[in-house]
Amino acid sequence: MLKTRILKIFLAAILALGISGVGQGVIAGQMAVITTTDYSSGNLASIAEGETTATIDLLPLHSDLVVTAYEGYVYVIERKGADDIIKLDPENLGEGGIIYQKSVGNDSNPHDIAFVSEHKAYVSRYDDTALWIIDPSTGDKTGEIDLSDFVAYAGTDSAEAAPQMSSMAIAGGKLYVACQRLKGWDPGDVSLIVVIDVTTDSVVKAIELERKNPFDMALFDGKLYVTCTGSWWDPTDGGLEVIDTATDTNQGVLISETELAGNLSGIALAS
Repeated sequence: MLKTRILKIFLAAILALGISGVGQGVIAGQMAVITTTDYSSGNLASIAEGETTATIDLLPLHSDLVVTAYEGYVYVIERKGADDIIKLDPENLGEGGIIYQKSVGNDSNPHDIAFVSEHKAYVSRYDDTALWIIDPSTGDKTGEIDLSDFVAYAGTDSAEAAPQMSSMAIAGGKLYVACQRLKGWDPGDVSLIVVIDVTTDSVVKAIELERKNPFDMALFDGKLYVTCTGSWWDPTDGGLEVIDTATDTNQGVLISETELAGNLSGIALAS
């Protein structure tokens, strides 16, 4: 019954059936902001609600990027090779609308930003062990949390350099950080969702996932839905897992890649 109900209410987990996406978007007020890339350079586009034509080539950017919005502002995360965050005025998505462009550390490869308030946010840094805390109003770093205990094969000769922290979500005063814990590009150690108290900035728990390589997550009705891709070369080893945020326990795999007939990647909730 749970599987049937969830399949009806939760949008769709986007399948990567050998086709790579070339953009990503976010809703900012009454406008959608989209990143575009040809894998050598990137840009921004926008389309207003009710319109059928997008405004393109608004701001030249790095080729590896994602976009999000918070409290009326647009934030662009330029990933590996640029390693920064750009805050934009949604009324001007060109160079004149840049409020700040701040580095989050050379070669850190920022992946996501999770907002607690107008003055506190977390930045996951895929190629580093330190989760940054920033003031999103200024872009300045205000602290960091050491996640080195969660690198793949920690404490052994096979230990990786970083836990590959990627997507994040906030619920009930807690930050949930997906740590892929790969071995090179392949699934490696048990993947984790690290839980952090947003008041004390302390790690309170690490939840083990049944599948590996968590890619994206979304919250709905007290549950955290996590897409696990597994190996990109194997469209059967991943699945959608469910975390109960009240108890911080893994309720298991809701639906597998075998059932969906493809690799899982992004997820968005319909309601």
